[in-house]
Amino acid sequence: MIAIKHKVQALAITLLLLVASPLVQADIPFLGEIKFVSFDFCPSTNSAHWVEADGSLLLITQNAALFSLLETTYGGDGLVDFALPDLRQHIVVQTEGGNGNGNGNGNGNGNGISYKALTACIAVTGVFPAPEDN
Repeated sequence: MIAIKHKVQALAITLLLLVASPLVQADIPFLGEIKFVSFDFCPSTNSAHWVEADGSLLLITQNAALFSLLETTYGGDGLVDFALPDLRQHIVVQTEGGNGNGNGNGNGNGNGISYKALTACIAVTGVFPAPEDN
């Protein structure tokens, strides 16, 4: 009887995960959110457009909200264009204390750990992030 009870619970949990899985995948990312994928392209959905974080220049007029977050941190002239971080073959790592003042500070200019099999993608559409109220 106990074995049957646990099988029913396990079946119910599996069913819940199968039903909820598409809902979780449909989440809209934060604008500028970065994700790493194990294939050589950045997938886009109806709710989000992802592009490779490869240092490309984007026009400010077409990406004003993203520019307001990134500004010219990664390049560009700040008048017509701005650059995405270049995370090709790098994973950003936190520095000691997380103050962002050393190797691996996340500036996308060669700091981090090298790899060969991941593609860094950045959301160029999504929800505008707001800082937490303190």
